[in-house]
Amino acid sequence: MREEKSIEIQHVLAFNCVDFKYANNGSYVVKGLNFSVNDGEFVSIIGPSGSGKTTLFRLITGLENPSSGTIQINGHYTEKRLGSVGYMPQQDLLMPWRTVYENVVVPLEIKGINPRSQKEEIYDMLNEFGLKGFEQEYPNKLSGGMKQRVSFLRTILTGAKVLLLDEPFSALDAITRLAMQEWLVDKWENLKKTILFITHDVDEALLLSDRIFIITDKPITHFKEIIVPLGRPRKIRDLAQPEIITIKELMLKELRMDVDTYENN
Repeated sequence: MREEKSIEIQHVLAFNCVDFKYANNGSYVVKGLNFSVNDGEFVSIIGPSGSGKTTLFRLITGLENPSSGTIQINGHYTEKRLGSVGYMPQQDLLMPWRTVYENVVVPLEIKGINPRSQKEEIYDMLNEFGLKGFEQEYPNKLSGGMKQRVSFLRTILTGAKVLLLDEPFSALDAITRLAMQEWLVDKWENLKKTILFITHDVDEALLLSDRIFIITDKPITHFKEIIVPLGRPRKIRDLAQPEIITIKELMLKELRMDVDTYENN
């Protein structure tokens, strides 16, 4: 088994010549992939359905290991990556029998930390996340946006430097989704976490990201990288800038070509 190696931290996440294919399928999903993400970046990954976006997250979390190559998390190459990143899936996965407070403290309980030792800090964060007064409510009393805020706070409380968000707003209605996007921009700028964000929404990627990785081939051998030329803080109206509209049109053209490629394979 490969030994864990500590190296000088340059990136909080890096893939180094990573190959991967599932055991029951002879085709590679990832082949010779190299990329890195810097501390504090917000990077979105966008591509056609079935292109391997979720597989990338499974590799990062440690649910899967590369067939060859290495993955670096927080300056370490290791096969034991479970628990080293925070993960927020598409569905909130809140436990219906637990209150909001009891849901958000789950990561602390898993680590063996008594939530009472951090109760004041947790209540401060609940307040910051717009959940004050709902601490003892159950998930069925919450709106979709509030459930996602609870889920995101739970992800934050893992203590991980790298957070993986897998289409967290895809199930929300359009108005709530826009509100959550601006909310996430605000919270991320304060928290200074590194976020990788899977989305199918070009506007969402442009609003949130420092960089966007577009999956353009199958298997994934590289990304087409877009650097978003917007300062921070950002608002939805910033997407109306001519330069951003041009980038959006180029991205949509690229994604349409990718869909045609996938459908023909």
